[in-house]
Amino acid sequence: MLWAVEGLLGRVSKRIFAYSIAARNNIAQSVQVDCYRLPEETLVYLRPSPGRALVETVRASTLAGTASFLREHYDADRRNWRDAQARQAWGELVETEEKINAATPDYFKLLREINQDWGELANFDSVTR
Repeated sequence: MLWAVEGLLGRVSKRIFAYSIAARNNIAQSVQVDCYRLPEETLVYLRPSPGRALVETVRASTLAGTASFLREHYDADRRNWRDAQARQAWGELVETEEKINAATPDYFKLLREINQDWGELANFDSVTR
């Protein structure tokens, strides 16, 4: 179940961050700063890009969400997985994803439009499916 939660949170996080103009602007600014902050040797083979920065942000968000789900539904003292609660929370997450998908029908069009600078995003959905 955690694998499914991780995938769902990754897809939702990516969609939310991609739609947020403020988030995209902040990421683009941090990439500009990285060009001056990173050593020249690193820049030669691993140039900072907005897409990679967004994927890293999504991964961090996904990791935090998955850890929160695990803490909420696993009793470490008794080593017991609260299956009924976890399934109910999973259902709520699925409903939230469906609502976000319905509210953002032009998501793939947006990805095509920003794909020039954000190329890493194109393959991220297939990883989180």
